[in-house]
Amino acid sequence: MSIAIIFNNKEASTWAEKIKTSYGVEVEVYPNIKDKSVIDFLLVWRPHDNYLEEFPNVKVVHSIGAGVDHMLNSSVNENVYLARIVDHDLKHDMFEHVLSIVLLENKRLLTYLENQLSHEWKPKRYKSSKNTTITILGVGEIGNYVANKLVDLGYCVKTWSQSNKENTPFTHYFGKEGFLKAILDTNFIVNILPLTKKTVAIFNKNFFNQLNSKPVLINVGRGKHIVEKDLVLALQEEHVLKAFIDVFETEPLPDDHFYWNNNKVFITPHVASVTQAD
Repeated sequence: MSIAIIFNNKEASTWAEKIKTSYGVEVEVYPNIKDKSVIDFLLVWRPHDNYLEEFPNVKVVHSIGAGVDHMLNSSVNENVYLARIVDHDLKHDMFEHVLSIVLLENKRLLTYLENQLSHEWKPKRYKSSKNTTITILGVGEIGNYVANKLVDLGYCVKTWSQSNKENTPFTHYFGKEGFLKAILDTNFIVNILPLTKKTVAIFNKNFFNQLNSKPVLINVGRGKHIVEKDLVLALQEEHVLKAFIDVFETEPLPDDHFYWNNNKVFITPHVASVTQAD
């Protein structure tokens, strides 16, 4: 087997050394590949457009993340097998990321940080889990895990996906008819949707204008789910209270992007759930 790694904005040498040590095979890191025609296994994260055209004999393309949409920017013939990682740690890391934001908001910790800087002692009323409603959009393996863990902690959880799910400990809505019910009267909206033709730009002006409870938006799905200028407008018009965003249409986020200076947008650099080489 001949293996190559294609990582975009992600360190690859640790992965290469780990694979070489564990399996005794040589691993090359793009673009430093001697002969692309002999590569039959690609390990990828956000590879460049049309990358498969450079590897005529590849048999397997394996994502190091839970999703595969980021590696579909090249034509895939029927002889190429696409694979992804299914990892309990990824699911739990995602849950911890979402929970940390919920607690940060409910316990008013950002407010206290601001007060500390101005030497102000101003106790605030906090929101408990039993009085907090969290909507999760996308109930695949990760979304389902996050929803169940939040229910275990006493949160009121609503979920939405394209298809129905039965016998869940949370309230599940599905299809076009259930979408509005899922996003109304909620404190947090957590996006864990896959990126498809139906979900691209799902968070747009029409979506934000339907909200009735000024929820906090947490996006750990994909950057292309959000129409960025529509989100900024929704924050200005207070359809959305705050936005915690971990994924972006362009990564790294450009230095001149308008998110950087928006005090209602909180940026993390795609670290909600990260596969480790070990």
